[in-house]
Amino acid sequence: MTATSGTSSEHGWVVAVAGGGPRRTFASAELPISIGGANADVPLEGIPVSIQVGRLSGVFFVQAERGARNVRIDGALASGSHEIRDGMLVSLDRARLACSIRDGRLEIAVELLQTAGDTAPPDLEELARAPTTKASDVAITPIAFNPNQMAARPARGGRPSKTKIALAAAFAVLAVLGWFAFTAKSVALNFKPQPDELSLPSTLFKLQVGDRFLLRPGTHRIAAELDGYYPLDTEIHVGDSPDQSFDLTFTKLPGLVSLKTDPEVAAMVQLDGMPIGQTPLADVQIKPGVHRLEFAADRYLSQVLQLDVRGGGDRQTLVATLTPNWAPVSLTTTPPGAEVRVDGDVVGVTPIEMQLTAGEREIEARLAGYNAWHDKLVVNANEPQELP
Repeated sequence: MTATSGTSSEHGWVVAVAGGGPRRTFASAELPISIGGANADVPLEGIPVSIQVGRLSGVFFVQAERGARNVRIDGALASGSHEIRDGMLVSLDRARLACSIRDGRLEIAVELLQTAGDTAPPDLEELARAPTTKASDVAITPIAFNPNQMAARPARGGRPSKTKIALAAAFAVLAVLGWFAFTAKSVALNFKPQPDELSLPSTLFKLQVGDRFLLRPGTHRIAAELDGYYPLDTEIHVGDSPDQSFDLTFTKLPGLVSLKTDPEVAAMVQLDGMPIGQTPLADVQIKPGVHRLEFAADRYLSQVLQLDVRGGGDRQTLVATLTPNWAPVSLTTTPPGAEVRVDGDVVGVTPIEMQLTAGEREIEARLAGYNAWHDKLVVNANEPQELP
C-alpha cells in the first residue's frame, strides 16, 4: 500500500507518524501501514526491517513483519501481534517509536539513535600469529555501526536447510488448520432474499464450505448488500453447538412516487392520513406496500385511491382524476340585463352561465321597472341546468 501525506487526510486521519522524516498521516481505509525498511509506507533511514501498524474493531495493534528481528515492545522481545497502548515504546533496531493514543487516534514519535561510537572486537587471528603480544597491547578501534552490514553478515554455524524450513512451515500450517477445524462450528446464514455481496469483516479465521461457514464461537459481524435494499450490517453470536443457523432479512428501499391530478389543479395530498404536500409532487419516498392516498382540491370532490408501492427505488406515477363539485347553470331573462344574485351575492347580469357549487342555492334576478324573480335550486355536481 502507498499512502500520501497532505490535506486530503489531515482531517480524517487515525494514525500519524512524526520524526525520521516529514510528518505522515493515514486514514482508516489506508491501514495497515508499514514502518521501517526502504519499501515501507514510512521508510526510516538505515532500518533494514519493518513492522506493521493497523486497527481492528477500534483497537490499534503492531506486528513485526516476517523475518524481522530485534523488535522489542517496552523492552521485551516481540513476537506475533500486540495491542498498542498509550505510552507504549516499540524498539525497531536502532529506532525508538513512542506511541500516544488520544481520542481514538494514534500518534507515533520516531527517534533514530546514533551508533557511530560502537566498537569493533579485537582480531583474534592476529593475536594467534603474534603470541608474544600482550592482550593489553591490542587496540580496540571505534567503528561506525551499519545495520545493513550486520543483517547481511552470515551467521556463524550452519543454517537450516530449505527442506527443513518448508517442512516446519507446512507443519505449522497444518497445526493451525487442525486447531481451527477442531474448534470451529458449522454456521448457515439464511438471507431473505439472497445478497449480491457478503463479508465477515471482523472475523480472521473463517472458511466457507458450500453455503455454510466454519466459524469459531464468539461474536461475528455480518455485512451484506443487495441492489434495491438497505445494506445489512449486524452481528451474530456463534455458540458451542456444532450446527447453527441464523435468519437475516434485508429491508427494501422506499419507492419513488410522483403524484398528479387530472385536470391539473393544486390538490392537497394525504398519505395514510398524514399530509405530504400539494400536487404536483415528484419522487416522494414511500415505503413498500399498499397505501391510501387522498386528494382534496377546491371545487372538486375528494378522491381516495390506493397504491401498491413496489419499493426498491423503483419509480411509479399516480394520476388522480378529480370530479368537479359544481355544475354549469345558465339563466336568461326577457328583457336581458337583469342583475343576478346567488345566495345574496351578485354574480353578474343576464344572460349568464354560472358555475355553482353542489347543494341547495337561492337564485334571484332583478331589473328596474320589473318584478324580481327568484327560485331555489338544487345543484348536482357535474349536471348542467338552464333557468328559468
